[in-house]
Amino acid sequence: MVVAVVEAILGRGKLDSESGKMMDHEVIRPLVSRNPVLASALERILQVLPQPPGICIAISGSIARGQVDRYSDIDLWYIVRDRNALDERRAQVVAALQRVGDPITTFPATHLGIENLVIFFTVFEEQVVKFDVEFVSASDFRRPKELIALHDPAQMFETFLERPDSKVDVDLAKRRAMGWIWYTYTKIARGELMEASDALDAIRKLTVVPLQLHLAGVPIEGYRRIESRLEPSALNALRKTYASKITEDALVDALLHTAQLFRNLYVAASRSDQASVNGIDRVLEAIRHDRALRTG
Repeated sequence: MVVAVVEAILGRGKLDSESGKMMDHEVIRPLVSRNPVLASALERILQVLPQPPGICIAISGSIARGQVDRYSDIDLWYIVRDRNALDERRAQVVAALQRVGDPITTFPATHLGIENLVIFFTVFEEQVVKFDVEFVSASDFRRPKELIALHDPAQMFETFLERPDSKVDVDLAKRRAMGWIWYTYTKIARGELMEASDALDAIRKLTVVPLQLHLAGVPIEGYRRIESRLEPSALNALRKTYASKITEDALVDALLHTAQLFRNLYVAASRSDQASVNGIDRVLEAIRHDRALRTG
């Protein structure tokens, strides 16, 4: 786990969270050295961010993990002690961050169901830089495993509870998959191929991938860095759940691969006997029967 507390101006040193004294070694600069533009953008962000009493500014993501590359973004947390001041602080921060580079766009992450996460895109030194700021009250904040506090004069950092690992409900995944597989097939059979493709993505994202990550013993974080977290055999099985083209035959083929893969994953994850997948087998048989009738 990478945990540190550093001065708000990038790379000037590290603040000991117990003594409150500055130490002479750098913390952040080595983590962003692979992307000088990102480093400069982060420094500018920290310069303009309002820093009233009772707030902690922290960073997570690829910077905190030390895995920065040319396409990394900046994931910031703006943690407010007084819950009642959250909306006011958010408005102040969003306004201040319009002074970072040449702004392209800003919007809340409501598409992810996270209303207090604001996403920014800006041009900085001729490069597009994306950075996010999530606003949260200190009492509601749960600390990610990789987190670096950049500004914490009130020493709030040590009081934050750590975020629990995500878990998968194996039985719920099975109940969802059985219904969704048939529903997706009906969309294909009706010729609603675009909607079927979207439904297939949902099955993959909400049932197949979580089980794959669970069985691999890695954090359940969706598709994030999945190419480096799954074994080649698991990735190859996952690739077969994507339709090669938006046609009925290709989508049915992808759906059957998805159903079979989920079936295998469920047996492995639940340690159940084959009878536990009887419902999935019945849905697969119904699909094959309907296909036979439709194709003659």
